[in-house]
Amino acid sequence: MKTSNFYQLRNLTDREFSVSIALYTPKYVQVGMNLLELAPDDILLEAFKSKVVSEDKYIKVFNKKLDRLNASAIYKRILEAADGREPVLMCHCGKSAFCHRHLVADWFEKNLGIEVSEFGVNKTIRHKGRLI
Repeated sequence: MKTSNFYQLRNLTDREFSVSIALYTPKYVQVGMNLLELAPDDILLEAFKSKVVSEDKYIKVFNKKLDRLNASAIYKRILEAADGREPVLMCHCGKSAFCHRHLVADWFEKNLGIEVSEFGVNKTIRHKGRLI
């Protein structure tokens, strides 16, 4: 499994399967699957954008949301939909920006013991919602 942003959709091949984990998927992109349960909710997103919530608080709140989900069941749904292609979890944020997709990747790695790398990056190292 990989992570990326919608801008990179143009670089995916028929070997990859795009999975939107954004609250809103742009109308101009076609994705294979939408997983709203892996997106931040409107309240958290707006509080973060307006700087009412810090990155650290965002991480705590979002990770609590993820911890209520079943990583194994979600991963299984993704693999079934991907039908042999490599899933790429996608959202809006640029590669170097703070982003919930990095928290989702960490969550899958922690719960399932799988590696989730960033699309087009040789060595993916994440820390607190960012690529480093």
